[in-house]
Amino acid sequence: MLGGLHGIPVLIKDTIGTKDKLNTSAGSFALLGSVVARDAGVVAKLRQGGAIILGKASLSEWAAFRSLNAPNGFSPRGGQGKNPYVLSADPCGSSSGSAISVAANLIAVSIGTETDGSILCPSHANSAVGIKPTVGLTSRGQGGATVFDKLEISNIETISNATRSGEAVALLAEFKVSVNAYLKQLVVSPVRTLADVIAFNQKFSDSEMNDELGQEIFLAAEGTNGIGSLEKAAMANLEQLTKDGFQKLMWDHELDALVTHGPGISAVLAIGGFPGINVPAGYDEKGVPFGINFGGLKGTEQKLIQIAYGFEQLTKIRKPPTFIA
Repeated sequence: MLGGLHGIPVLIKDTIGTKDKLNTSAGSFALLGSVVARDAGVVAKLRQGGAIILGKASLSEWAAFRSLNAPNGFSPRGGQGKNPYVLSADPCGSSSGSAISVAANLIAVSIGTETDGSILCPSHANSAVGIKPTVGLTSRGQGGATVFDKLEISNIETISNATRSGEAVALLAEFKVSVNAYLKQLVVSPVRTLADVIAFNQKFSDSEMNDELGQEIFLAAEGTNGIGSLEKAAMANLEQLTKDGFQKLMWDHELDALVTHGPGISAVLAIGGFPGINVPAGYDEKGVPFGINFGGLKGTEQKLIQIAYGFEQLTKIRKPPTFIA
């Protein structure tokens, strides 16, 4: 019996492991030639469904977590990703290649990843549909609605500031732990720790854009020492901000979805692990796309897809890319 995805070609973001001849490099030459032990869970499910893994999509190097100076959509290995509507416009990151490839009609579907805005922002900027599922989900009819206008999430200023909320503290520590664990279990790899990656970048700092890019985020992450009291306090603060903010708003008003222009709500969804969907909503005077985002509580993907699909079908606003300079 053929799977539901039989024969459908799919692009995979270059941070997602595939046990085949494709590289999994995060856009970095430091991981070129590395060999993963197994397919990532989402890849295994795609193959079981009959999908064809056509290739890897470019990205902002290391999922935009190497340097604050790196341009969105740039990686040393893949070069600069371009917005197919206005080539000089920001393609956003970090799953930029995944959104660009769909927007440019190169492929029907691509897989990205998101911690905070990495799917919602590129889909917003490239006039694509992007779905950020409930955290952990991938590894494991509409026309009328009641609308509440100008609702405000409690402590939104704190939530939107990664330093004040504690998001940055948690991200840096978790990044080092996770990257070291990933590199350690690779079957073949030229680097085995985050410190090795930092040394690799320093060694080749004179090549291409490496010297300009810097790696201050890497260095800050390397300076952490696991999940200690500081990190646990930051995570507890994020949990409390979520309960007092987004969850309370949704429960108090019995909302199915919170609607925002663009991906500005990404931090709210990120700290709570909530799902969100971006669909095309229009174009500015220069032809640069913008989207509308629907965010919901954990496990509400089905409802969000219904709402987003209804908006998409009522507006039918997306148009083919223009590729203008």
